[in-house]
Amino acid sequence: MKKHLLLIVLVVIIGALPCFLQYGDYLLMDDFFRQEIPFIMETKRMFSSGIPFWSWNTFFGDNFISSYGFYTLTSPFVWFNCLFPYKWLVHSLFLTLVLKYICTYLASRMFFRKMDVSEVNANIGGLLYAFSSYAISNSFYYHFFEPMIIFPILLVAIERFLRREEYNKTTLVLAAFLTVFINYYFAICSFIAAAMYVFCRIAFNKDRILLLKRAPLGILLIIIGILIDSFLLFPTASHLSGGARATQGILTGLDFTAVPFFIERLRTLFMLQPLEETTTLFQGTGFNSCSVTLPVLGIFLVFAYCWNYKRSWITGLIIVSLIAFLTPINTIFSLFTNPNYTRWAYALTLFLILASVKWMDLSQNKNPIALKSVFIYSFIAIGVFLFALWRGNGIEESINKLQFGAYTFLLFISLACLVAFVYTSFSKRVLLAGILICATFQMAIFNILRSDIGFSLASKKESQGMVKRYLVDKKLDRMSDDNFMRYRTAFEARYPNLGLLTNRPSVSTFHSVLNTNLYQFVTIADTANVIFWNAFVPNYYRRSFYALMSVKECVVYHDSLSNRVDEKMNYTRKSNSPGFTLYQNNDFIPMGFTYDTFISENTIDSLKNMTPQPDVPKVLLSHLVVPSSDKTTFAKLLKEANKVDLNANIDSIVACRQKYCSMSFEGTTSGFTSKIYLPKDNFVFYSVPADKGFSAYVDGIEVPIYKVNLGLSAISVPKGLHNVFFEFLPAGLKEGVVISVLSLLLLIIITYKEVRSSSNFYIT
Repeated sequence: MKKHLLLIVLVVIIGALPCFLQYGDYLLMDDFFRQEIPFIMETKRMFSSGIPFWSWNTFFGDNFISSYGFYTLTSPFVWFNCLFPYKWLVHSLFLTLVLKYICTYLASRMFFRKMDVSEVNANIGGLLYAFSSYAISNSFYYHFFEPMIIFPILLVAIERFLRREEYNKTTLVLAAFLTVFINYYFAICSFIAAAMYVFCRIAFNKDRILLLKRAPLGILLIIIGILIDSFLLFPTASHLSGGARATQGILTGLDFTAVPFFIERLRTLFMLQPLEETTTLFQGTGFNSCSVTLPVLGIFLVFAYCWNYKRSWITGLIIVSLIAFLTPINTIFSLFTNPNYTRWAYALTLFLILASVKWMDLSQNKNPIALKSVFIYSFIAIGVFLFALWRGNGIEESINKLQFGAYTFLLFISLACLVAFVYTSFSKRVLLAGILICATFQMAIFNILRSDIGFSLASKKESQGMVKRYLVDKKLDRMSDDNFMRYRTAFEARYPNLGLLTNRPSVSTFHSVLNTNLYQFVTIADTANVIFWNAFVPNYYRRSFYALMSVKECVVYHDSLSNRVDEKMNYTRKSNSPGFTLYQNNDFIPMGFTYDTFISENTIDSLKNMTPQPDVPKVLLSHLVVPSSDKTTFAKLLKEANKVDLNANIDSIVACRQKYCSMSFEGTTSGFTSKIYLPKDNFVFYSVPADKGFSAYVDGIEVPIYKVNLGLSAISVPKGLHNVFFEFLPAGLKEGVVISVLSLLLLIIITYKEVRSSSNFYIT
């Protein structure tokens, strides 16, 4: 096994050379540098703060537990990265990538050994799983690896439970807990796949009645394991309810509108996948998470096993899994997201490998495969490949040529290794060499296509050089926590998460877990001027928007598109550096300011239908926008505006808002403090999401928080000098912690009983 671990390290290093030669580090385009790196940096900052509740660098501030539970919060690999200084983070990311491949190999190897696969073939199976197309082509989704590692462990726990091995109940509870803890969304995929596994395991077993009787207890133990995660699940559910993900409903695709996406997956059973799919069978779109191809073997040995062992439960599992994979049934794995996703492909991959290594174990050359079978398989694989290219549409010619060369090279390398494997009567050395060769080439090609070189060859002008410009050159230093969150910064650049990278609260964020409170603000308040694709990215930079959101500094990168500034900005240049210019926003209004008038949200609803759409942020800056149901409350201190002056002078509006505003403001990871003087009683507006986890205090006395300006906050403050304090505790956290503790006590009781009765354990 030590030899295999060394070979894994060697393959990953060689496969990463294209990135090291370009950047001196392991860096990739798209989500790896758009989300994964900045999210890990923010996680490290939040952990070091001591109270990781409120992240000012996410959106306009957001619930850290709920926003990062899907990505980084519960990842041991991220915890390891957080031990290093920020400047070493990229180096440590590659180290943890190597560790992930190793852990994936070890976890799957443990499962194959549990399934009575010989040690030699279990090692082969572990390598097939670790270097499957799913693993390689999803490596830039940093958080996709952990479910791959945990899923085989979950199946091992299920096997232990079915066989009544020692401490089987405790093991099953812990495995269920870890499955959810590591990634609560992927847990849906893992549990459904595990249910298919258990169904086939029981249905084809002669002792099915005995095994079936244990099913209710097993389900109860899994529920207990899930409930231990309540401290994470309750705040997350509270945060996401009513948001974009939840309100879009369950995207099933069962109306067969998504059938082309499901048919497209047929190709991934045969073909390697080094890049997100742009050459699909029927649609010009696709995702890395579709791929299940095994290095060298594909599903060749799977066919051999199923043909020779037709009544095996593994054959039944393969058939059930492929039906789920290739039909709209797949969508039960992808709730609340695109029906085209196949993020559970790691489970199918593991099942296919189980059949492959089982065949190698059981055949022992008694049922040798003729070379003609290899050629028939190769003919089918090449046919699917060519058919996919023929049916692919909406593809840039340069991408098509680029991918055609990569796919063709990898396909023929795989087939050549497969021929060599069969010709040498299934030599394990030949198969091992073939796996490593294919994995190395696929990883290297993937890293080329996912780098600046690949995007340049693909003529994606908007993305060329982004990794080098924003991550390698490091033109803007990271702000220290000592000067943190007194104002916001605007980054006028193509890259939306520069605030996370540089520790500057920004007005543009790319984050897939959408902020529920900002949903109305983004989709209604500035519909024509904001791109909303799992992100908040101003499409045009307006003085009114920056003033409303308390932007003090503007970093204008020299790659910015000039048409993204639709009016003259009120800037003063502070410094000019290679690659960007730093400006001071003269329209800056400290966070926490007052209004004289208000309007109802109904007025904003009428404005959004106007053509051309008016400057809605300027309207929000002119008048406090309140829900119609709260008009009576705000009428006590403010006048209701009779009409909205769409041509009002922005200079005079800003001057009015700057007249009475906070004397000081400082954000923390548990809220913020503010000091303000008012000549009369008034409502003070803070451009902070009106999250239900906030509590507000004026001079230590709690006051209600009102939802204004389509999702932001305001409180009532009496005249005079006052200290304002907002304290954040994630909604649902207390209840979740209580349930987690009670569930943990149940686990302790279960473990205690198993220890007491350990002498009665037996294996069936």
